[in-house]
Amino acid sequence: MKLKKLLIAMCVVLMISMILGIGVYACMDVMVGKGATVDGSVITSHTVDGWYDSDLNIRVVPGQKFPKGTMVDVYWGLVREELNQPKKIGEIPQVEQTYTYFHDAYSHGNEHQVLIGETTIGAKEELLTFLGENAIMTIEQLEAFALQRTKTARDAIKVMGELAEKYGFLGSCIEQGECLTVTDPNEGWVFEIFPVGIGWEPDSGKPGAVWAAQRVPDDEIVCVPNISRIREIDLSQPDYFMASENYMQEAIDRGWYDPASGKPFIWQEAYTPALGGWSLSSEWVRIRLHLVYSWAAPSMEWDPYKETQTYPFSIKPEQKVSVQDVIELQRSTL
Repeated sequence: MKLKKLLIAMCVVLMISMILGIGVYACMDVMVGKGATVDGSVITSHTVDGWYDSDLNIRVVPGQKFPKGTMVDVYWGLVREELNQPKKIGEIPQVEQTYTYFHDAYSHGNEHQVLIGETTIGAKEELLTFLGENAIMTIEQLEAFALQRTKTARDAIKVMGELAEKYGFLGSCIEQGECLTVTDPNEGWVFEIFPVGIGWEPDSGKPGAVWAAQRVPDDEIVCVPNISRIREIDLSQPDYFMASENYMQEAIDRGWYDPASGKPFIWQEAYTPALGGWSLSSEWVRIRLHLVYSWAAPSMEWDPYKETQTYPFSIKPEQKVSVQDVIELQRSTL
């Protein structure tokens, strides 16, 4: 039964990846909690930007055991691995035991049914970090490490967050931030991460990334169409929120948030651009969010012209959702 559910979930990712040949120019994640699906499974899915030639080959990388002290290489260019040899940009200590996982442009699943969808999200210009500086952890490299090292969605998020903080997050899609929808058979999370800008030093004592994660309620669905979806963060609810220690401080230090203002700290407004194609009000973002939410809850009124901040983080679908439903929904955005 576990293998069957894993294969079904894999089919969502693989079929959506195959659609890319048509020429998609946007990423979108759709994730559904186990209480909102027809069979009680957790579903995550994503489309991948089509303006570069992503590596769509799926390779099974077997789990292994390693002696203490083994190092593992960190690469730039895993997304285009089929066409261009990835470039080694660093190395970190290897763990003693890794798990079998499926490796491709954005590695997406392992033997413990940890599954990951990916979508790039806009970051403020001051946060952008570039290849050749000190940060070395791209989102695709973090995904591979997480799948090799963890058995649950929560642990995958913690591992990716810790690695990015220690070794620096490096945006690999136009240097922007990233969002992952991370699931296991029991729950699903939205994980968002941003770089911390030029000049970060590993020995500075400061985190090399700023990140946050929010759990999707079991009976709800979430859509992430190339924008940050997390708003207020309540770390007093660890079952629903996780974040880096600097999740608010980075914004305070840059003058983007003043605790004395009496206003709540809004994650997505602090770190994403106010204007432009990557902003929360961008049309190419709004139309996809409107599509998914009006599909999931058609009896509610959704204004396609309203900014995305007016949409709830996640909603309860009016009907149970199947894998085929998600595939058809993703295809409708082409």
